[in-house]
Amino acid sequence: MNIVIAGGGAAAAAAAEKCRLLSPDSDITIFSDEAVLPYRRPRLVDLLNKDVLPENFFIRPEKFYKEHNIKIHLQSSVIGIDIAEKRITLLNNRTVNFDRLLLATGAESRKLPFRELNDNVFYLNSFADRQKIKSELDFCRNIAVIGGGVLGLEIAAKLLSCEHNVTLLERNHDLLNGVLDKECSTFLRNKLFTHPRLRIISNCQATGFTKRSSQLCCLLDNSVNRQIPADMAICAIGTRPNNFPGSDSPVVTDEYLRTSYSPDIFAAGSCALVNGKSCEYYIPALRQAETAAANLLCSQTEDMHKYRFPVPEFRCNLDNIKIYCAGNALDPALATETQNDGISLKKLYYRQNHLVGCAMIGEHAATGEIYDTICRNTEKINAPA
Repeated sequence: MNIVIAGGGAAAAAAAEKCRLLSPDSDITIFSDEAVLPYRRPRLVDLLNKDVLPENFFIRPEKFYKEHNIKIHLQSSVIGIDIAEKRITLLNNRTVNFDRLLLATGAESRKLPFRELNDNVFYLNSFADRQKIKSELDFCRNIAVIGGGVLGLEIAAKLLSCEHNVTLLERNHDLLNGVLDKECSTFLRNKLFTHPRLRIISNCQATGFTKRSSQLCCLLDNSVNRQIPADMAICAIGTRPNNFPGSDSPVVTDEYLRTSYSPDIFAAGSCALVNGKSCEYYIPALRQAETAAANLLCSQTEDMHKYRFPVPEFRCNLDNIKIYCAGNALDPALATETQNDGISLKKLYYRQNHLVGCAMIGEHAATGEIYDTICRNTEKINAPA
């Protein structure tokens, strides 16, 4: 079987490895628009100030792909698909045929809706983005980070550790909106406010940029119109799943990860919309890619495995403040139990007296046991009567 994988991220690498494990004789080819081998994307933030890349940054070394007869073509973007002829078109207009195609093209950064001074505004979604930011950091002291979500806070924490002054801009009132509830977000905000080089401005939205002398100024639209001077700005306002190559349509799949375009085309990772939902976290994306790889090798639907999104789990470390969140921690109808000693916060969420979610700030004790309990209870509550 001739298997083609479009995309060069972790999902593409995981799918290729699974295909080779299950089908030793298949031809497997990866076409990636990146200039480097598949890598662990969450580590891009950690490497903003590093000159040498650690060996474990890459998912597998180059020799792995050679030893397992997985052909990988870098800087080779798939720009179109001829579904009827089962053929992809690359950026250089070269065409390649396939028997099965797996789309793992990822997501793109959401862009600010204005173009002024965009050369001074950076995004972090690829290795090339990391290179651009790193080349400018040594010349910058004051940096504006736009977005108070997961990526924005991780970037801010990294910059603070490198002795930069950071102004964090968030359009909502709460940080980590969509991850933490109001009580937990307020606790986190108060902890972060103690950092002498961090300034947090919420309930505001960047409306444009201008230049004052040699400095970039971020214009804000809120109750008080302000200009925030900075040497550079890094935008982290989320991502958008990449469309089906060559079209404006999303990559929609069924529960077996087959796309709506063809039973010979599958998708996995953050580009795939499974029942309208994309895979936003690293580990679930790998599991999804392995499921898609196994299913594309099946000839009958009854041999395929359905993909179910796992109970969500999130963890990070912001300026030495540990954060852990799992399960349902946002539903206001849930009963809650909170332990807050001013240093750390632990909040548990209950439905029908069953633990279904938790949020911890400042501690990560027994998270594995808690997560297992949440998973069991969630499955029990959601089971058909």
